[in-house]
Amino acid sequence: MGIEVLIDTSFLIAALEAADSHHESAKTQLRKLPAGTRMNISAITQAETLIAPMRISDAHFHMTSKLITDRFTILEVNSEIAQRAAQIRSKNKITLVDAIIIATALHHKQELYTFDRLMKAVYDKTK
Repeated sequence: MGIEVLIDTSFLIAALEAADSHHESAKTQLRKLPAGTRMNISAITQAETLIAPMRISDAHFHMTSKLITDRFTILEVNSEIAQRAAQIRSKNKITLVDAIIIATALHHKQELYTFDRLMKAVYDKTK
């Protein structure tokens, strides 16, 4: 099996939105991934990323949703991830959503791609 990475919401939105300040950096980092790398997202990231498109229109929501499901494997949150997220959240000043995404990356032993510095620091400290 090849390399697998977990893409956080901040990174995914940057990759999808040309107007995002991190767009070029996201594109560059994705291009550097070895061929065959499996890109995963948490179901939480899927939900967060679809909020803005839903506010724009149903068509934009469906287009973005299809793009996400076509290009990314969506990882569900299970009981082990939930418990680890609770541990991470209890020891760090981050949101539960961020703790769930970190726990998902750790559970699946995947590198976390994010532009959230605090989240990355907690991930690096916890892994």
